[in-house]
Parts: sequence; structure tokens; C-alpha cells
Amino acid sequence: MKVFRYTIGILVKIIEVLCKRLLGKKHVSNWNLQTELIWATTRYTLLTSNKFGLTWLKSLSKNYKPKAKFGNQLVVKKIQNEGRSYLKITPKTEGKIENSIIYFHGGGYVTGSPIVIIEFISKLALSTNSEVLAPFYPTAPEEPYPKAHVFSTKFVESILNEHKDNKFHLGGDSAGGALVLSVFRNMTPANKSRIKGCFLISPWVEPTSKTGTIQTNKEKDVADGDYLIECYNTYVGKKEIQHEYPVGFNSTNLVKLPKTLIAIGTHEMLLDQVLRLNENLKALNTETTLIKYDEMFHTFWNHSSKIQEADKLIEDIAIWKKGKLHTM
Repeated sequence: MKVFRYTIGILVKIIEVLCKRLLGKKHVSNWNLQTELIWATTRYTLLTSNKFGLTWLKSLSKNYKPKAKFGNQLVVKKIQNEGRSYLKITPKTEGKIENSIIYFHGGGYVTGSPIVIIEFISKLALSTNSEVLAPFYPTAPEEPYPKAHVFSTKFVESILNEHKDNKFHLGGDSAGGALVLSVFRNMTPANKSRIKGCFLISPWVEPTSKTGTIQTNKEKDVADGDYLIECYNTYVGKKEIQHEYPVGFNSTNLVKLPKTLIAIGTHEMLLDQVLRLNENLKALNTETTLIKYDEMFHTFWNHSSKIQEADKLIEDIAIWKKGKLHTM
């Protein structure tokens, strides 16, 4: 019954957008039809989970299995060994690929997987000419805090120990961006020195925040504060946050990173906390590059080929990785 009600609701949202467009009304004047439809259906889906629950949303996410594209240009493998499971996406090229990106997906520590973002990480591999390793880290409620954090640290350390000659970057979006911060602070000094850079896409670094753009952008973004708090509570519950595995980050528990790219949409609820993160990292003498994508909402990067800013973000990461983006 929930799936039926949800499907009807999605159809209604699509019809509403189309009717408003016929009347010359746009939600945002610069958005094309695809962008507005993606925003409206994503927002409806996430807000519906406030009524139906995150377990429902998680089951919905598991049923979403986009097919890998660019098959003639990439080799995509699912690797399972030694308690690890991850996607390995490698560009087809002559010679050995020595550039690797370890990428953590978002989803509030509850939903999502490398499969859901396969188009994004495939394009990322091609644009940067890098091998992308995207782990299936444990998620709540089945695997509560600090399971995702412990797994992610062990995963990165083991991959680096196995690939002594590769150059590595760490990347992630939303909760995955926060995992990057946690992982890096827990790595051995020797392995920290091997990370050439980090890129954080809309990192969720103040998970219990209830003020600022959490409020002022809640009508512009794809979720609301209730959704964010529910994700946090589902993962952390009533557990005490362990010092070595922080979920939130501020000036007291951040560590200096290698050169770091930070990306955020101006319509996101996380906007002000990401701007604070940038300032806090700069105060630690981290070389940061901050890029704001006008009128973009959370998860926009997952829709390359449909939202031009998503393709622009992938291009910007590739240019930054080559050292050709200016620091801000």
C-alpha cells in the first residue's frame, strides 16, 4: 500500500510541475524541466520517508539499480574479500592506472550504495583517469554507530597497504564526506602522507544542527531538518560519540588535511555548516578550494547528463586534481 501511495504521489508531483510549466511558472527561473522534475520527485521521496520511515526509504533505495554506463571505456567489478565489499571502476587504457580515488557515498549513514551512484563515479573515473574504489560500508539501522566509521578507516588503511605504488585521493558526498574527515584523522602518519588530496561534496558535518540554512533553505532543498535528525538518530541512537570516531566536526576536532576541494549548492540546507568547515580547515593551514553551485540542491551531483552543474562538478574535480583550480 505504501508503494502504491508513493507512486501516485510521484505522478501527482510530475503533473504539478508540468502544469505549472505550461502556465509559465518555474520553481527556479534558471532551472530546465529535467532539473525541476528531479528536485520535485527527490524532495517528495525524502519527505515521504518522514511519514513512512527510513526503513521504507532504504528498501526503495535498494530497488534502484541503475546500470553501469560507458562499458566500452570502463571495467566495473564488484570485489568481495577479507570482509570487504567494494566497486572497482577502472578506465580502459594502455599501461597501469596509478591514480586511485577512494570514494564514500552519502545517504545519512542509512541509505545509498556505490550502485546508486554508479553513473557519477564512472564519469569521475573517466574524467580524472583514475581507478575509483567505492566501498559498501555498513549502514543503519542494521549496523549502527560506529560501524560505518570503523569499517571505513580499516578499508582505507588496507587498500593503501596493498597498493604501495598508487597515488590516492579521498572523496565523498554528504555523510560520505564526513566519513572522509573521520578516516583521515585516524590513519597512520605514513598513510596520511600518501593521500594527495581530498574532495568533499556537501559534507554533513553538523548533523544535529537545527538553525541557519537548515531553516532558511528547507523549502529550497530536497529534505528538511526532521529528515536529517531521523537519519542521525537511526545511526547514532543514544550511544555516546567516541572521540576517535566523531560524527560532527568543528574547530575542536578537525585535523589538517592535504589540499582539499569543497563543493556545495547554494540551495542546500548544509550550506552554512560547509562554509564553516572551509574556514575551520583554512585555520589549520589546509589548502582549500571552495566552489558554490548556484541554486543547486543536495544530491544534484548524482544526475550528470541531466543537470549541467553535475557535469561541471565532475569537470571541476578533474581540473582541481591536476592543480589548475584557484584556491579560494
